[in-house]
Amino acid sequence: MTWTDLTPEQMKYIRKAIDSRVKVELLPLLEALDINIDRLRALRITASQAISLCIGEIRRIRGQAKKDETIKRMLTLQLERAKQLSIFDELVRQENQERD
Repeated sequence: MTWTDLTPEQMKYIRKAIDSRVKVELLPLLEALDINIDRLRALRITASQAISLCIGEIRRIRGQAKKDETIKRMLTLQLERAKQLSIFDELVRQENQERD
């Protein structure tokens, strides 16, 4: 089965599941970085913007934590996770644009 075999109803369901997954993965990352989720919502910041914000914040903190290898390693893993979310979010956005 490929994407083209799916019905519009199936695509809608999958997009919704993907969007939920991005949010589920993003929320703990925002909380770990002490970024106020309610404030992001109030500012109408999208998931893509929040992911970019996380990537920038992780890089900033990692730069300050150069001496502590444990923290640096943990932040590097979080950065990779945020980058994966960013790529995933971009693929979903492109798919949505193609459908529109």
